[in-house]
Amino acid sequence: MNGATSGHLIRQFLTESLLVNLLAISLGAVFFVLMLNTFARLVDRAPVDLLPQGLGFWPCWSRCLGWEYLFAGLYPARVLAGFNPVFSLKNMLAKGATGSKARLRKTLVVGQFSIAILLVTGVLALFFQMQYMQKQALGVDIGQTLVLEESASRPDSAGQAPVRSFLNEVNALAGIVSTTRSTGVPGGEIGNSTDFTRLDGGLNKRCRTMGVDDRFIGQYQLQLVAGRGFSENYKADEFNVVLNETAAKIFGFQNPDDALGRQVMAGDSVPRNVVGVVKDYH
Repeated sequence: MNGATSGHLIRQFLTESLLVNLLAISLGAVFFVLMLNTFARLVDRAPVDLLPQGLGFWPCWSRCLGWEYLFAGLYPARVLAGFNPVFSLKNMLAKGATGSKARLRKTLVVGQFSIAILLVTGVLALFFQMQYMQKQALGVDIGQTLVLEESASRPDSAGQAPVRSFLNEVNALAGIVSTTRSTGVPGGEIGNSTDFTRLDGGLNKRCRTMGVDDRFIGQYQLQLVAGRGFSENYKADEFNVVLNETAAKIFGFQNPDDALGRQVMAGDSVPRNVVGVVKDYH
């Protein structure tokens, strides 16, 4: 009797599966290298930061290749190797598989297409999300900004003196447009929060707070919709606050102008005068 044995068929299918997977991975690696710079610009990262980091990548990659190699090659090899040639001669295969084999085949086909649809959907969602983030008007200018963390933690005038001296020296450097000091920066997490109560309404709300100087609003090009920002005299504005539009609405003010001159009681039982309202920013 001439023909390939079951072992020959299994080895053939496993070899084909290995070659197909190696070819797919090779094409993926080439595509990754070609698109690395473009994707790095899309996500605003350095290309070197997107390269595989650490030694754990290669074992994981090898395991994925091994499982894909076995699943894609071993099952069809075992099925086809188990076919009886008599059934083929009698054209029994034309009737199609039935029972558990048919269900398994359909499950594998549906699973394959489902995974492909999920991957394509995920890529499209990532692309459109990045496009939205890049084109969305933030309402604040954070371009060409260098943020330095300082060690001084005293908020009073004594604690600000060395920082002001440092900023004056920085402003004298060529290429520095302006400087500002704050306890947080737009786009970063605001860690401070305080309970506030409207003195004329009794409404209590807990709000995120940020300590800023007189140049903060202008530095980040925030838009004042009512009132003013802070003055250079620290003592003059020590107990004044500037709200954003959402905070003004939460406190129940009808409009930004209605919030001016009102007082809110901070958690330290010190009344704060609302001197301005800035437009919301992201």
